[in-house]
Amino acid sequence: MGIVIPKIEQRNFEDLLKEFKSLIPFYTPEWRPKEKSADLALVKIFIYLLSTLYRRLNRLPEKHFISFLDSIGINLLPAQPASAPITFSLSGGASQHVIIPARAQVAAGEVIFETEKTILAAPAQLVKVYSIDVQKDAIFESPPNISSSISEEAVLLFETKLLYNTKQKDKEIFVVSTEGLQAGDLLTIGEYRYKTEPDYAFVSDVSDSKVILSDKLENVYKTGEPVKKITIFEPFKGKNLQEHILYLGHEDVFNINSRTELEIFISTMISGKTGKPPGKWQYWGTSAETGLSDWYDFAAGMNQESGGIVLVKDNDDEIAEAEVNGITSRWIRWKIDDLEIAAEIDVDKIEIAAGGREHCILPDMAFRNDVPVNLALDDIDAIFKESLYPFGKKPAVFNTFYIASSEAFSKKGKKINLRFSITRKSSPAPEVPVTFPLIDVFGLGETFMSRLNAAGITTLNEFLSYSVDELMKIMQTNQRLTVINVKRAAKIQYIETSKLLAAGLTLDEIAAGKGDKEGYGDDIPVESSPTGEEKDEEDLTLSWEYWDGKGWSGLNVLVDGTDRFLLGGTHEIIFKCPENIEKINVNGQENYWCRVRIVHGDYGKEKLVDQSGTWVLSDADIDPPVIHKLTISYDSLKQTPNQCLAWNNLEFQDFSEVNKTPGKTFKPFVFVSPGDMYRALYLGFDRKLEKGPIILFFSIEEQLAAAGNIPRLSWEYYSGEGKWVKPQVLDKTDGLTKSGEIEFVFSDDFKSKKKFGRELFWLRALDIDDYFSGANAQSLIPRIKGIYLNSTWAVQCETVKEEILGSSDGTSAQVFTLKKTPVISGSEDIWVNEVKALSGDERKRILEEEIYQAREVKDEKEDVVEFWVKWKATENLLSSSEQQRHYELDNVSGEVKFGDGIYGRIPPTGTDNIKAGYRSGGGKKGNLAAFGIKDLKTSLPFLDKAYNPIPARGGTDTETVERALERGPYLLKHRNRAVTAEDFEKLAYQASGSGGIARVKCLPNVNNQRRFEPGWVTVIIIPQSQEPKPRLSLQLKRQVENYLEARAVNVLAEENHILVTDPIYVELSVFAHLAAVSTDAIPLVENASYSRLKEFLNPLSGGNEQKGWEFGKVPCFSDFYALLEKIEGVDHVKDLSIKLKITEQDTLSEYVLTPENPEDFYMPPDALVCSGEHKVKVSL
Repeated sequence: MGIVIPKIEQRNFEDLLKEFKSLIPFYTPEWRPKEKSADLALVKIFIYLLSTLYRRLNRLPEKHFISFLDSIGINLLPAQPASAPITFSLSGGASQHVIIPARAQVAAGEVIFETEKTILAAPAQLVKVYSIDVQKDAIFESPPNISSSISEEAVLLFETKLLYNTKQKDKEIFVVSTEGLQAGDLLTIGEYRYKTEPDYAFVSDVSDSKVILSDKLENVYKTGEPVKKITIFEPFKGKNLQEHILYLGHEDVFNINSRTELEIFISTMISGKTGKPPGKWQYWGTSAETGLSDWYDFAAGMNQESGGIVLVKDNDDEIAEAEVNGITSRWIRWKIDDLEIAAEIDVDKIEIAAGGREHCILPDMAFRNDVPVNLALDDIDAIFKESLYPFGKKPAVFNTFYIASSEAFSKKGKKINLRFSITRKSSPAPEVPVTFPLIDVFGLGETFMSRLNAAGITTLNEFLSYSVDELMKIMQTNQRLTVINVKRAAKIQYIETSKLLAAGLTLDEIAAGKGDKEGYGDDIPVESSPTGEEKDEEDLTLSWEYWDGKGWSGLNVLVDGTDRFLLGGTHEIIFKCPENIEKINVNGQENYWCRVRIVHGDYGKEKLVDQSGTWVLSDADIDPPVIHKLTISYDSLKQTPNQCLAWNNLEFQDFSEVNKTPGKTFKPFVFVSPGDMYRALYLGFDRKLEKGPIILFFSIEEQLAAAGNIPRLSWEYYSGEGKWVKPQVLDKTDGLTKSGEIEFVFSDDFKSKKKFGRELFWLRALDIDDYFSGANAQSLIPRIKGIYLNSTWAVQCETVKEEILGSSDGTSAQVFTLKKTPVISGSEDIWVNEVKALSGDERKRILEEEIYQAREVKDEKEDVVEFWVKWKATENLLSSSEQQRHYELDNVSGEVKFGDGIYGRIPPTGTDNIKAGYRSGGGKKGNLAAFGIKDLKTSLPFLDKAYNPIPARGGTDTETVERALERGPYLLKHRNRAVTAEDFEKLAYQASGSGGIARVKCLPNVNNQRRFEPGWVTVIIIPQSQEPKPRLSLQLKRQVENYLEARAVNVLAEENHILVTDPIYVELSVFAHLAAVSTDAIPLVENASYSRLKEFLNPLSGGNEQKGWEFGKVPCFSDFYALLEKIEGVDHVKDLSIKLKITEQDTLSEYVLTPENPEDFYMPPDALVCSGEHKVKVSL
């Protein structure tokens, strides 16, 4: 509010003319003037001159007031310069640090900024920012905007809503808008609920309204719930990236595409509390149901006999290939969250086993020569829907049957069992046992039998599946020939028994036969075929083959229970999977293939028969095998995984070789930063930092820390050999509680280190007092908005050096004018050359006394030709003596005034003997948005870019006379000393210059927690702004704080007990139901209602008088009734309620008020209402 100047004469032109006309009847009754007559015009001229005189008379008090203020030394406040941190970036070719001197210039168009100090710019970039919480074994990564390299534009806030409901484990969400969202951004989905935090997830990809997340959702969310981009990093809060995972890879053992069981043998396995293995076991694959590639869970349990972990895969999905740590293989993994158990696991060896005879799978595909065969099964009998002729209906030499199985034939070194159900004309398909007991084998006595039984070998099938060398070990004999003969006898018995079974005999009937040879029963006379006809098939030869990478090689078939597919029934062919088997493309299908070929003989031939006197070819003698079912199984033998990788602390450790080395142990699960004792913030740079000062600017959302409750951080850098070294540090952020610079000076031993999976140069800050542990209720987690390397403060000004002011003529009260205005207070240096006015002794005395700065200029003969003395500024020359070298400066006009010889010394006579250096700048034009300052004015080698990461603020224009008249009396009252609450308020206005502050409120005896405490002063400031919630800028806050501390008592200033902060904004939301006068008016009324409410609740321009709202005041219901009913088209207000949302000290309070029940609530004295989220319903 401007000062009101009293008027001496209240009457104006109209009042004087009216009074004149009223007096005419009394003094000249005969005169009847007309409006446009000459006589009345003459009167009006006179009255106009009189009103002009009165108007000038009324200005006398103002002029006298101005003269009075001028006489006591009150001048217009000069324009204040804006300031901002400037971040410099070096070009890619820079290999060395670059010195950027103070007064380096950057600009935004014609607005120039100059840096305040010299810095050493590093060619490095801040690449990664992490924080760790050692107590919770947690790692947190900053949003990408915190550590990003040079950006050309400010980070925009992003907030949208879900389009559809989501489920747990979803990795895709659909949102209303994705504009401004990109891969790498960090999101929160949902809101805080009771004991439940929202999901944190990084964005993998964005497409239209679909957002693909890097992690699965943990919670369920509904349509309309908020999705926000995180742009502020709160160390020790958010998404914990720490995972403890052991990856096991084997290309062959895990080549599984069917239901199966795996068994994992870990030498020091610890079972969970329920007898189950701790953690989760998962495999990588693609779900046939969803089509998504992901990690899927096994059902896990413990084998109490073997001690292994049994993993059950209950689907036919393939364990697919994936890349882990750059290695492509088939993977399973063990993910553990129980930290107590994980800490106890110390592994000696890990082995894996898959399959087993009970695990039967179907072939992937099969070919008869080049014709694919149908392997589809009948749903009822589980046999092939179509009869499979492996060599065709008329087998011939070189006919080939191909069988593919990526799962079975990739199990190198394991025994493979092919189980066939076969029929032939001469041998129907009776169901016969597949396994025959190991009894009455020629050459097997009691000793050998007991040793075989002890090894678990009780059937002919098992006996024949072992090699001669393996049997020699089991039977404990070195008689190789004996074992060969026994195995040959067992094979003959297997085939003969199969034939007898195919002929319809039972095992009991076969066992009842008597024979002459010990170990055999009698020969049982049976026909070679049910028909009794003899067939000569002894010359039939089949060749089983596999692809070894170069050609088809013969398979070493251990058991051929089918006797070359001559026997009907269910029989096995057993062979050991070759170590050198490779994939081969057969008829366009790449897979692991085995094949069987007819290389000699046949299954019968065509012959000529006489049919009614005509000789025709008949295939009645051709008896091809027909396969009705084919399954494959393989032995479950322990194998060491090819790859064994541990994932801890965001990086892999390769234990593959250690796992294969006997006697060596390893810990697969390692907690965050072994050896560290403190929570820490880690900054990773891509290049070395050295020397200094290296400056990091931290943009931090300020929070109100309790007095004396500032965190103590210890900064360290890695110097190699596991050592962390402390650099020299100057921290202006008060332990990351407010924005500011941190200056470092490093030694030359800064070394890179692999941490969090990145080989970088790491600098860290340790929370050595456990400030951020949460144990201290008053501790606050920093809210970091950005970290900027190579930054320093810059001021909107331009430096002028050695400007010649003029020549002194020796007269009194000389005035000179600087060329550029306004002049920044305290920046000027006024020098006077007094060489002609001073003797040598006087010059010597000035140099020795050091009362004034002085410098000499000598010629080549060492004679003093110039002697420059720096004069001192004073607020008023009336306080100066005749010998004092003082001057007055008007910062607004740039006038420099010297003394008259009585009050201040007169500059000596001389030519161009007065010069000045100063900085000129200021004004609102310097208040620029973030990234608005981009032009480099100072050219330096390798200096590439510059920008302001936060807005430039604090610039104000020159004070107006009206504001000076208002300020002057208060200045006379407080004399630039802050004593009363009013003094603090007026000085705060004064500190910001002209128009920087809209409103101030001082709260005496209120501390920085907004609680009562004597010896504190809290100053609430609302800056001039058009924002819905005007916020105090860092620059204005710093400017006002410094100004008040310099003018307050020392018990406040030295103890930092002066707080300058924002008000508490109370969001006021109106819920109204309006009745419109007509249907057509409904949309107009709705739009107008929202607009009026927003304007009415503006903190600075709202209210009925449009002057804003007072601190601690809330509008009445009558105000809203009147406001809404004034809207054109509104008939009346049907219903009205108000919701207040007050956030104080991280505590949210909400109140819903109605005209019937106006709830009592506490409105803080420093609170200010602002517009919330309104809901207006309009109907007839």
